[in-house]
Amino acid sequence: MSRSPKPHDAIYVIARLDGEAARLGDLVALPKAFRSESAAKAEAERLNHENSTKGARYRIIHSRLMHPPNETGSTTRRGFINPNGQVVLRPTGLPGTDHLQKVYVLLCTQPGCGHEYGANGSDIHARLCPVCQGGAEGLPF
Repeated sequence: MSRSPKPHDAIYVIARLDGEAARLGDLVALPKAFRSESAAKAEAERLNHENSTKGARYRIIHSRLMHPPNETGSTTRRGFINPNGQVVLRPTGLPGTDHLQKVYVLLCTQPGCGHEYGANGSDIHARLCPVCQGGAEGLPF
């Protein structure tokens, strides 16, 4: 039985879209997450203003920590955040270490961390950060 998302489950991550990444829709997340939508919006606006001449665009990724994975591929979509605060940045297209799996780039949103690492798509829903949460070492990407 899944529970309804609560407002305190929301997490906001600011992502940078620039160059080729912007064209492809890939995200380069900043190693900072916000529990408040207004704080995240203010920071994104500040970054957009400061970087307006550099061609970078900043946007907010909003996800639920306890997003119910009831749709196919929901845990591998860009912006999905698992209950441990690990956000999916992008697929790599590289083969994973599990049967028929691909490697995805994840970002730890825990305060003071921001570690990026690779993980099998099948592991995303329960992944722990290898640096600050004692999770398994990440896969190369």
